[in-house]
Amino acid sequence: LIDFFEENKMGYLLESTEPDEYAEKVIKLFEDEEKLKKIGKYDHKYAIDNFLASKVASNLENIFKEILN
Repeated sequence: LIDFFEENKMGYLLESTEPDEYAEKVIKLFEDEEKLKKIGKYDHKYAIDNFLASKVASNLENIFKEILN
C-alpha cells in the first residue's frame, strides 16, 4: 500500500495496532459522509484504472517490451 497510497485521499493509513485508533478513524469517516463518499469514489476509480486484469496485463506487457528492447 505505501507504494501508491495517498493519505486522506484514499483513506487513512495507520501504523498503530491499537483498536482505539482504528475506531477513531472509522468514527471520523462515518461522521463525515461527504468525505466517505469522496474517498469511496476515488478508490473505486483508482482500482478500475490500475487493478483490472486487462490493465495489469497491459502494464506487464509494456514492461516486458521495454526489457527486451
